[in-house]
Amino acid sequence: MKNRARKTGAYNLIVAVLVVFLVVPLVGIGCGGGFSTPQAAVSEMLKALFDKRDWSALRQTVLPERAREVTDEEDMQWREQFKELKEWESKLSDLKLQTKHENTEKTEATVSLKSGELTRKNPATKERETLDLTKIMPETYKVTKVKGKWYVDYPLSPSAIRATNGEQ
Repeated sequence: MKNRARKTGAYNLIVAVLVVFLVVPLVGIGCGGGFSTPQAAVSEMLKALFDKRDWSALRQTVLPERAREVTDEEDMQWREQFKELKEWESKLSDLKLQTKHENTEKTEATVSLKSGELTRKNPATKERETLDLTKIMPETYKVTKVKGKWYVDYPLSPSAIRATNGEQ
């Protein structure tokens, strides 16, 4: 009986070690955000805003500390706003981005929005309109590499946005 308990205990230990080393890293894929290139980070941010209209997807594109700046109340407000955005059938097209690395370590970059169109259907009028993305979005985005992944350094918290813009 004692021998069987030891074998069961050893078996459980082996299973636990395998779970930690094999399963946990797989579960983390895609959960923490970050992208392989600076352009991919900005592109996915714009897609989260306009194609997917998905608050969670947007949060995964920004620096983790920027995502943590959002209070629970702000998070709920953003979720509500994104639910309303779902009614706006929109699609990005002809997105062109250009990357300039800011340091020799290639851990910081600026991604410039060169062109892009946003076609959307207004739910109130049911009419389609096409907008030049360069006229409605910032021209450049600061992107930072953290632990091998690229994130957009873009504030999501309204108070952080106001502070970035020099407002109180």
